[in-house]
Amino acid sequence: MRLVPVCILIAELTIVGFLGLKTAPIALALMIPLIIITILFTIYIHQKHFIAANHLPGCDCVDADRKNNIDGPMDMRFLTDQYLQPELRDKVLYPTNASLQRQLKHGMIGYPARGCAAAVDGGSDAI
Repeated sequence: MRLVPVCILIAELTIVGFLGLKTAPIALALMIPLIIITILFTIYIHQKHFIAANHLPGCDCVDADRKNNIDGPMDMRFLTDQYLQPELRDKVLYPTNASLQRQLKHGMIGYPARGCAAAVDGGSDAI
């Protein structure tokens, strides 16, 4: 758990050393706040993570999942249509994914000429 922040700090210190060798004082000075923020973030994560892990250990979660799935996978049908993100709920109509009838209905194109009326009436609404 503590390996990732240590690796990030080592990488940042390596970059600071490289920038110091290349005599880039501005970039070197801008790296100092990054290292400080990384250290503070690491301290914050460790404080919050261990507080949450004390109340709900991962092993207890695994045991509860195994107990609930003894008779097979849990039935999740009660979640159907409970929430759907607006981006997934409203399908954007483009000329490539809408029939001619839907394009006319939503004003994506003008009304066809007289010879195309049969295509509009007989068009299938696939969506």
